[in-house]
Amino acid sequence: MLELMTVVVMFGFMTAIAGPKLYSGYAAVSTRTAADRLARVAEMARISAIRYGRDAQLKVDTTTKRFWAQIDTTVGMTGVMDTIGPVQTLPSSRTGMRLTLAGSAAPTAIVCFDIRGIRSTRTPCQSGAAVVVFSVDDHVDTVRVTSMGKVIR
Repeated sequence: MLELMTVVVMFGFMTAIAGPKLYSGYAAVSTRTAADRLARVAEMARISAIRYGRDAQLKVDTTTKRFWAQIDTTVGMTGVMDTIGPVQTLPSSRTGMRLTLAGSAAPTAIVCFDIRGIRSTRTPCQSGAAVVVFSVDDHVDTVRVTSMGKVIR
């Protein structure tokens, strides 16, 4: 019985030491993954604008913690927007998502790219650099879409 108690106490000490390190690693991976996903969706919107020869939109909604790319793929450019790829939703409620558009906080943004892959300001697109910050505790990752359309991770 004494040996069993010793093993349980040792296991408790190891868990107390390793637990915070494991959580810290989880938080870092969560923010990095979310930022990578947003950067990929932004690049997909930019590339789709070039491919289809029309404006593509990157939509970011911080209230629902979602982001996605859309483009009008119809032959006659009817204005019906198709979602390109899946709508990305942050899986963890612990992951924070903040959006800054042209230096001001915003709950949503529509970032558009024209046929050259450069940022567009046509309606309903918004101008200025868009910065999205993902955070879990003290781990932070940022994605910036410049006013020219470059995606900086």
